[in-house]
Amino acid sequence: MHHTIQVTIEGTTDLVFDNPESANPISEVALKKTALNKAQKKKDVTPEKKIEILQELADLEVRHGWYHNGERPYFPIAWVLKSLNAAARDQKLGKAVDRSVSSPMQVILPEFRGGKDLDSLVANPHFRWTRTVASRNGANIVRVVKSNPVIPSGWKAKIILVIDDTKLTVDNVIAFLDKVGRFAGFGPGRSMQRGRFNITKVERLAAEETEEVVIPIEDVVSFS
Repeated sequence: MHHTIQVTIEGTTDLVFDNPESANPISEVALKKTALNKAQKKKDVTPEKKIEILQELADLEVRHGWYHNGERPYFPIAWVLKSLNAAARDQKLGKAVDRSVSSPMQVILPEFRGGKDLDSLVANPHFRWTRTVASRNGANIVRVVKSNPVIPSGWKAKIILVIDDTKLTVDNVIAFLDKVGRFAGFGPGRSMQRGRFNITKVERLAAEETEEVVIPIEDVVSFS
């Protein structure tokens, strides 16, 4: 038998984004970053110009790090399903999650305060996380500045899950999701305690109440 639930969550830590498309080495954004990095390393660059270049680099990373549909940010349902699998492995139920839990949603649309268009998000320092990270340069490990887009704690989201109770119960899945929220989180910042959340509401839905949430590929902002 299949059960459909809608889970409402509220972020207890920042939700970090890092769209892998921005890492494509032949993309326009990657070529721009390479050119800016070369420019800021030139011997004749002034301190003022170097700061300007570094700011442009940070803005570029943030702008292209978002998952954005042209109107607002989103994150893929894969974040949820992969996290559920990881949480279930301790009980050797990871494969059961893969086979028994799905969603009519392809993306999650988080709710939060503030402008949701790209220009507003890039301009607002509350929606970025800047720190130094280790990077390999040949045989050497160097520290580089990295900026990621983030949604500050307090964000909310609704997730619809469909559960086949042949191998798992609804309570199993809610417990796994609660474990994800408390100890793991969603997204690329989870190893640094980002993307964590509390479950605030669980509702059972009839099949006709579910609605597929899809971001058509033609509506996704293209950076090429």
